[in-house]
Amino acid sequence: MSKCIVFNNPETGIANMVYPTPEYLTAGGTLEKLAKTIVPKETEFKIVLVSKIKEADKYFRDAWSWNFTDDKIDIGMEKAQDIHMRRLKYKRTLKWKKMGVPQNINAGLDEAFSDTDKKAIKALRKLEGEDLKKFTDPESLKSYSPSYLD
Repeated sequence: MSKCIVFNNPETGIANMVYPTPEYLTAGGTLEKLAKTIVPKETEFKIVLVSKIKEADKYFRDAWSWNFTDDKIDIGMEKAQDIHMRRLKYKRTLKWKKMGVPQNINAGLDEAFSDTDKKAIKALRKLEGEDLKKFTDPESLKSYSPSYLD
């Protein structure tokens, strides 16, 4: 069974996975030796089955941390909320582009827009006020998309 090294990056807190190449292992390399060269000093690491990593939802990959107590990947909700907000903002940007709205439009709406477009632009601005902290689990957060973005 394939194994990898997992540790939490001391600078970011994000889980890092290191997968040895078959050539490295064939040449006599071990995961323990590799960990000594890759993992920062005084950083806890673990050698785990790759299947433990593959079962984790990659949507919030940059919010992963390794839970050494429960031997699994945890998703940090604060980071996950930031990731999801960036994705929602991207979705809004695409919608604005489709409408011909410049990204840096200020609060005063240009007369060139119809009343319908002005209403849609105001609705899209609501995204800034969305509170994603109300979502306490990754699945409900991931499935949330305000209706005005559809």
